[in-house]
Amino acid sequence: MYDNKLFLMCLLSIACFASYGFQCNKSLGCSETLHNFELPINVAPKEETLSTGDTLWFDISASSTLVDISTGRIVDWSNASNLTSLMYFHKLSNANEFSIDAAVKFDLLPKKGTVVAYMNSSDAREIKFDEVDGRYKLLIGIVPKEKGTFRIAFSNAANVYRNGDQCSKSNFVLNFRNINQHYHLSPTYQGGNLVGGDYYFKVN
Repeated sequence: MYDNKLFLMCLLSIACFASYGFQCNKSLGCSETLHNFELPINVAPKEETLSTGDTLWFDISASSTLVDISTGRIVDWSNASNLTSLMYFHKLSNANEFSIDAAVKFDLLPKKGTVVAYMNSSDAREIKFDEVDGRYKLLIGIVPKEKGTFRIAFSNAANVYRNGDQCSKSNFVLNFRNINQHYHLSPTYQGGNLVGGDYYFKVN
């Protein structure tokens, strides 16, 4: 009797492990990253120096059919569910470092896109893109409330999936393109042409 019970328990355990393994194997077909795209950032005005109360606008408008920067393929990546970027704000300290969290030193004016989370953070805000007429759009103004030298940096967007397909994912790199990013205002700048998602300016 006990031998039969032990045999049945073994069979049940084997069946459970087999079922678990099958579920794991199914997830192996879920791609982590299919594509890598770039979203170019524009800025206006382009002057290095602003005054308190001025508005600095950051603008992104890109087709939802994009070029994969790794392969050169044209890919329709419309209907993204979680295309967001973290917008970081830092102020130059007396120690000549961008070490002062500065998100609260600006008012935000989102015209396109949404501030989805203030994140209980003193240095970052999360911004979600709008998708309008086949384009991903972000237009957000920032209004400085005090003087100083500042850095604004946009994070890349990783593991972006589309509605109805959470398995296939793509990465989006956010870079300023053909813009003077005023890197000379950074104490760590050592010269040369740099490309990135960070922008530097002064407020007088």
